[in-house]
Amino acid sequence: WRGVGGSYLFHEPINYPVAWENHAASIQKMGLNTLRLAFKFPWDIYGATADDLDFIKMDWVIDWLAQRGIKTILDNHGSTPTMYSNGTVNPQLIQSWQEIASHYRNNPNVIAYEIFNEPSPTWGTTYKHTKREIAQGYHDITVAVRMIDPQRICIWESPGTYLPSFDQIPDLMLPNIVYTAHRWWTNRQWEFEYYNPLIIAYNTIDELVKWRKTYNIPIWMGEFGLSGGGNNVYDPTIPENVVCQELLYRCEEQVIGWNLWQGTFQKDKLWYSEDMFPLKIFNANLIRQNWTWINRI
Repeated sequence: WRGVGGSYLFHEPINYPVAWENHAASIQKMGLNTLRLAFKFPWDIYGATADDLDFIKMDWVIDWLAQRGIKTILDNHGSTPTMYSNGTVNPQLIQSWQEIASHYRNNPNVIAYEIFNEPSPTWGTTYKHTKREIAQGYHDITVAVRMIDPQRICIWESPGTYLPSFDQIPDLMLPNIVYTAHRWWTNRQWEFEYYNPLIIAYNTIDELVKWRKTYNIPIWMGEFGLSGGGNNVYDPTIPENVVCQELLYRCEEQVIGWNLWQGTFQKDKLWYSEDMFPLKIFNANLIRQNWTWINRI
């Protein structure tokens, strides 16, 4: 998977077709084969950075992308409190995902369901959940989805901020799951005082390679980008941007799918990360290079 992600309507609920047409050239230049379409459920009142799911509009976007050879990943970009209700997995969330599964189960242009973006147990003051509970939520929602759409890839977050270590949840892990890793730099400027961008990128990918090898699972670098949460133009003098570029190169070398977050998905601009393309390191034949990084810190 080589893609970008952002809110599927560009926050343009009426003029979204024009916004997508404005980005057709960027999609071609960047050589993308997937788009991570972020949405939120209309009943999610806690606030999120994506447009409300509307099947008619989402169908239009999916079809527009398919005409250009692009597959879709549906990304539930809702707010953390909606995963649980009264201590159990929110039945409204389960029902909404089953509605998605019913709608798209026969659509070959939708390749994966990203069950819940960043359901962090550390966010908020009244909705803190354990990492084990989050893993249970992913499990239960995925089981409910597969009652309707049994062959669909589902995407879960990975250990660290979101899930326990994989060796602590073998009873909850399911087949045909892709685990997504996110990498940002908010409040982590201290890293650049000790490590250069290349080492930071190697340290990040080293962990993903080890997860993949140890647990025999697919790993996806599902969200990262330029400085400012993906909202700034590419400037190679900014360390965060160099890390972003190096992460792309390491993903290509190790055949790890990647997806750049495009900030607010500007309706009338080319994507901020476009200037990094075509990639200097592009693994057209998907030949995985040897991984010899052994000094992870």
